[in-house]
Amino acid sequence: MVTNLPSLERGATSPEVTAAVDEVNGRPHLVIADLTRDDAWLAAATADVVSVDDWR
Repeated sequence: MVTNLPSLERGATSPEVTAAVDEVNGRPHLVIADLTRDDAWLAAATADVVSVDDWR
C-alpha cells in the first residue's frame, strides 16, 4: 500500500474524499484521495481489497 498524508491545507474546512480504480506500476489499484489536500492519497492493489458487499 502506498500512502502520503500531509496536513490539512489552509482554508479547507472539511475533507472531500473520492475513490477510483487506476493503474499504478502497470497494475490496477484502488486509489482513495482527499481532494482538499495536496498529495493526500493512498493506493492498494485491487487484488488486496474487499468489495463493499463482501465486507458487510
